[in-house]
Amino acid sequence: MAKLKIFDSTVKFQTSGQGIDFAAYTSGGGTSSHTTLDDYEEGSWTPNCTVWGGNTPSISSVIGKYVKIGQLVICYAVINHSSGQSGGTSGYHYMSGLPYSAANYNGAGNGGYGGGSINNQQQTGGVYVENSGVYGYPSTSTVVQGTFYFNFHYFTDT
Repeated sequence: MAKLKIFDSTVKFQTSGQGIDFAAYTSGGGTSSHTTLDDYEEGSWTPNCTVWGGNTPSISSVIGKYVKIGQLVICYAVINHSSGQSGGTSGYHYMSGLPYSAANYNGAGNGGYGGGSINNQQQTGGVYVENSGVYGYPSTSTVVQGTFYFNFHYFTDT
């Protein structure tokens, strides 16, 4: 019985756990324990955003998009602030509600899961991903100024 069918130019697997096996094409100096591409997903997520440090701004809207390929999750988020107050020199954004929980690959109990960048066309900064959320640290003291764009990635066990 066929486990693979083509419907209107779309390849569909009949059972879960099936995928495209690249075992015959692995090369290089690394070791590979998983050579089957068995998961791909695109979607949207709703970041729950908080700003810490200094004044608390009004957040007018948030947008989140993601792509999951195997265990790699790549995310994009936009936070629009309706007020432009300073967050102080130690301020940061925190977003919870990631599409998938981040895996802990460095052995630390509460961090070191992934990273990325934050910018708002006037400053840039770093993003730190932990198991259930993202910390965005702008490079200057103005945490709240217009629209912030987050790009980050992490691995999941799912």
